[in-house]
Amino acid sequence: MLKKWFSQAAAAGMMITLAVTVAACGGDNAAQSPSPAQATVATVKTTAPTGSPAAGTVTAASDTMAPPEKAPGVNNYVQQAGNEAKPTTAATSKPKRTYDSYTVEKPLLMGVAIGDSQDSVVKLHGTPKSHYLMDDAEDPINVYEYDGFHIGLNPQKQVEFVEVASSEEDPGLNSLRLGQTTAEAAKALGKPDSSTDYVMTYKTKTTVLKLDIDTKSKTIQSIKLFGRSE
Repeated sequence: MLKKWFSQAAAAGMMITLAVTVAACGGDNAAQSPSPAQATVATVKTTAPTGSPAAGTVTAASDTMAPPEKAPGVNNYVQQAGNEAKPTTAATSKPKRTYDSYTVEKPLLMGVAIGDSQDSVVKLHGTPKSHYLMDDAEDPINVYEYDGFHIGLNPQKQVEFVEVASSEEDPGLNSLRLGQTTAEAAKALGKPDSSTDYVMTYKTKTTVLKLDIDTKSKTIQSIKLFGRSE
């Protein structure tokens, strides 16, 4: 009886061992077997005929990427034959020049003194943009016109007067310019030798500096330096 029981137990153990072994083998095969979805993908990739739309699509997507398009108007000159990029040149403005300031010992306007030669004027300011003759029966004056000022030359080709015509010019009067007030003129040049509501004058032995004044605004409308006889 005991021997029969051992025989049945041994048989049951063998059955259990066999079931575990079969389950283990089945698990390995399940892990290695692709899912239905995976099997489908593998089939599509491997069975698509060469040159078919599917194969061409896969190849284009994986191997070749089209370059992104440029935004319209960006570096278009590169695409146009015969068009080369040209460097831009900044607009040049008139160079600013400074002159010796007016003094009683050395009365100057625009760096020019009464009696200076025509050659010295051209050397300092260059060739005038135009000139005209003031018809005077006794002493005709040849007027050189520059941007912002005029210079009159007598028949001996010497400076007879200098006149400022633009507030953009710094005439060399301690920063005084056209359009400034009579108070600013007095501050820049000191007390005038004579003054009215219409004109302020500064005199030396050989020159007169004349400032014409607007009576309403009390601002300087013209500045002129000319010679005087003692």
